[in-house]
Amino acid sequence: MQTTKPTHLALIGFGYWGKKCFSTINSIPNVTIHYLVTSQTHLNLDSSITILTHWTQLLTSSNVDGVIIAAPSNMHYE
Repeated sequence: MQTTKPTHLALIGFGYWGKKCFSTINSIPNVTIHYLVTSQTHLNLDSSITILTHWTQLLTSSNVDGVIIAAPSNMHYE
């Protein structure tokens, strides 16, 4: 039996859509959020999640297979 390597993600944004993405990701087997970029400082999350305050901190982070950006619509490119 072949085991699948876990997928480690970073999520940027924890507003309305970020929370929906977070919930969806947590329901996917073998996929975890390792980094959460948010300005919210008082979150009651699993201790395995590292909270960052700016996305540039991800540039030096290890063990990230992908990044999901949940930005408000006013920040989207036209």
